[in-house]
Amino acid sequence: MAKANIFISLFFIGVLLQSCSTALKLSSGRQVGEINNLLVLQPVAQIGLITIGNKPQPDMLLSKKAIKEIELQVKNLVPRHLRVSQLYTIKGKDSLIQSAINAIVNQVERAKDIRFIDIPETILNVLDSTKHDFCLCIAEVGFARSEENYNKQYDKGNMTQFVTLGMYGTVPYKSSSTMVCFIIDRKNNNIAFYGRDTWKETNPNERIVIKAHLDDLITRYFMGTK
Repeated sequence: MAKANIFISLFFIGVLLQSCSTALKLSSGRQVGEINNLLVLQPVAQIGLITIGNKPQPDMLLSKKAIKEIELQVKNLVPRHLRVSQLYTIKGKDSLIQSAINAIVNQVERAKDIRFIDIPETILNVLDSTKHDFCLCIAEVGFARSEENYNKQYDKGNMTQFVTLGMYGTVPYKSSSTMVCFIIDRKNNNIAFYGRDTWKETNPNERIVIKAHLDDLITRYFMGTK
């Protein structure tokens, strides 16, 4: 039941993020060169599938596929001197990490500010126990539509536009992908960097989409570009 609740909670965040602006990047002022001894937590993903109406339903298989793809790519994107050899996970307690990431994302997305954000004890304890000063967290949310659903919603939107002389009716998005990456600074007990991208009409499970997200949020950060 706990895992199911976390899954639903993540989906709520997905809806929240996709209603926001397409991009958000915030920094505490911590210099990129000062980021060292970095721990990378196992990614979190919530991918939904729309088969009826316009409401995505959480899909565990799609979410696991996204997590696996992120894991495959992230090690190659973090600078080599940070020595990221494996992603950290707490066996049997993954839901605690997911819940902590949820809490941080919710706080930042509401405030649009990374100052005064409460860092959950779960993550602070992980950093202390593993003797790391910084922690990279990654979360992806998104949805895709079945072909049948898209065709129905597309026809419905066009009909509404025709009947109302173009005043109402919209063409539905076939898919959407949002990724959030942030770095927790244990020394200053705050968030050093927070970045979020939202792209419409992009499949959240496609390798090229996930890589593009990670390049924009992680690679560009460590290269010192915006």
